[in-house]
Amino acid sequence: MLRSKSTPVLSAVAFAIALAATTPAYAVDAKIEGQAKALQKKAMEDNYLATEYAKAKEQLDKAIALCAGDKCAPAVKATLLRDLATVQFIGLNDKTGGAASMTEAAKLDPKLELNPDYETKELKQLLADAKKAGAGTGTGTTPKPPAGNGEVESDFELMAVPEQAVRTPLPLAVGYEGDQKLVKVTAHYKGFGMTSYKNLELKKLPDGKNWGANVECLDVIQGDFVYYVSGYDAGNDEVATAGTKKDPIHVAVKATIEGPAPHLPGAQPLAQCPDTGDCPPGFPGCKKSSGGGLGDPTAIGDDKSLKEEGVACESDEQCASDTCGPNDNDDGEKVCRARPAKAKFKRIWIGAAVGANLSFIPSASKVCSLTPKDQPGEGRPLVDTGYYCTSDGKNYPLRGSDGGDGSDNAAIDPNQKGNSVSGGLAAATNFPLLLTGDYAINANLLVGARLGIVLGGYDATAAKSDGKRFAAAPLHIEGRATYLLGKDALMKKGFAPMFFGGLGASTFEPSVPVSVKTNEYSLNGETKPAGTTKVTAYYMGGPFFVNAGGGGRFAVTENVALTGAVRLNAAFGNGFLFSATPEIGAQIGF
Repeated sequence: MLRSKSTPVLSAVAFAIALAATTPAYAVDAKIEGQAKALQKKAMEDNYLATEYAKAKEQLDKAIALCAGDKCAPAVKATLLRDLATVQFIGLNDKTGGAASMTEAAKLDPKLELNPDYETKELKQLLADAKKAGAGTGTGTTPKPPAGNGEVESDFELMAVPEQAVRTPLPLAVGYEGDQKLVKVTAHYKGFGMTSYKNLELKKLPDGKNWGANVECLDVIQGDFVYYVSGYDAGNDEVATAGTKKDPIHVAVKATIEGPAPHLPGAQPLAQCPDTGDCPPGFPGCKKSSGGGLGDPTAIGDDKSLKEEGVACESDEQCASDTCGPNDNDDGEKVCRARPAKAKFKRIWIGAAVGANLSFIPSASKVCSLTPKDQPGEGRPLVDTGYYCTSDGKNYPLRGSDGGDGSDNAAIDPNQKGNSVSGGLAAATNFPLLLTGDYAINANLLVGARLGIVLGGYDATAAKSDGKRFAAAPLHIEGRATYLLGKDALMKKGFAPMFFGGLGASTFEPSVPVSVKTNEYSLNGETKPAGTTKVTAYYMGGPFFVNAGGGGRFAVTENVALTGAVRLNAAFGNGFLFSATPEIGAQIGF
C-alpha cells in the first residue's frame, strides 16, 4: 500500500485548524498587562499591608480598567479580581462585593488559587463557594464587568469610575496616545431617568496628557449612569471613541459609596450638592448650590453650580458664561459657550442737569412778626417757625441794618388772619443747576458727584445773621451712586431704567406769598397808612439731605446719553423739609 507524501502535511494542517478552533484568541497587550501588574503589586504589597484598603481598591480598579477587553490574559485578570475580592471581603468588610469579584475571578480561571501571603480561612471558603457557583469554564471568555469598569472597545485609556455618590459631581476622564491629533473630546452621558444624552466637553487637564471634566451634580441621579466618549480632529471628524451609544460605559450612582470619592487627575474630590427636593429649575434660591465644580477640573467646591463651557444647558441662566448655544456637532443639543467678548464701555461720564424743587412746607402763624423792642430776643422772629419774610429784597419787617426802628413790626395787626402759611405743596421756586461727574465701576454701577447752585432762594440777610441759613448758599454739593438696570447697560444704546441714592448739603428755601395787615404807623417821619402788605415768606430747610430716586437713561450713542428722573429729598439741620425734584440731564462719556 502506497502512502501519500502529503498525508503528514494534511495532518499538520488539520491539527492546526483543530487547535485554533479550541484555543481562544487573545490580543494581549504586554505593556498594558505590565502596567496592571504594577498597580496590583502596589495595591497589595503597599496599600493592603498598610491597611489602606480604600487606596488598595482604587489601584486594583485602575488595573482592571486597563485590562478592558482582551488586553490582559484571563489568568491575569482573574488574579486582579481575586485580589480585589480580598480587599473588599477582608479589608472593607464588603461581603457582597467580595463574593461578586471572587465569582468573576473563578469564571475566568477555574484553577485559580489564593495568594498564600494573604490567604485566610474565610477567603478559602469564599473561593470554594465561587467555584461551586459555576466558576471555571476555562474558555477565557470575559464576562460583562461590574458597572464602571469600562469594559468596552476604546481608543482612549479610560480612567474608570465604578461608582459615585448621588448629587455629587461625577469626574469623567480619558487619556489618549493614539496617532490622531485631537482638538476636542466630548463625553455624551445620560443619567438615570434621562430620556436623551447630554454633551460635556472634556478639557485638557493640567498634566497635559489627559482630558476631563465633571458632570454637574444635578445630573448624577441614583441608578445607572451611562456615557460614551468621542474625540475629534481639526476637521471635526470623529477619530477616537470609547464606548458607543448602544454599548456605553456604566457608572453605579448610589446613596453612599465605599472608599475615597472619585476625582479628576490632579484635582480634589468635589463636595456633594445639597438636596433641593422638588425645587423647580430657575426658582430663586435653587439656581446655585454649594458643592459645585461642575466643569472645572481643579475645582474644590466654592459654589460653582453654574455650568462651565461644554456642559449641556437649556438657557443662558444655567451657564457661568451666561451663554447657552448650539454645540459644534450641530446635532440639536445646546451647551454652555464661551462668553462673547465684551465691548468696552466708557468709564468717565461728565454732564449737566437742571431740576425744580417741589417742597412740602409746614403750616405756621405769625411768620413775619418779630419780638418787640425792650423784650428778650428783640428783633428776632416772634415764633421760631423757620420762616423769614422779605419785601423787595429786604428783610420784613425792617431791621436796624436796613434802617428800621421797629415801627413797621409794631404796626402788624396781631388779630389778623393773615401773616400765616397754610402749609402743603409749594410751587417750585428753587431750581438746581448742576454739573455732574460719574465713574463707572462696571457696566451697570456708577458713582459720582453733583456740584452747582440753586436759583430762586432767599433774597435778604436776616436768616443768615440769625444762623438759620446754609452758610454756603446757594451751593449744592452731592455724592451719588447710580445703578442702571439691564445686562451691561452701559454697553448698549437705547433706554435703561435707573435708580440712585445720594447725600450732601444744599439750599432748600421754598417761598410762598403772604399778606400782612398793618395799622397806620410812621417810619422815619413818613406816615404809612393802614392796609395790607404783600411779602414773601421763605422756609429755611436743610442744609443736609439724603435722597433716593429713579428714572431712565437713554443712550443716544456709546458716549452720549440723556437722563430724566425724580429724586426725593429729606432735608434736615436748620429745619426738616421733604421735597421732590424732577430733573433732566445729559452726559458725555470718555
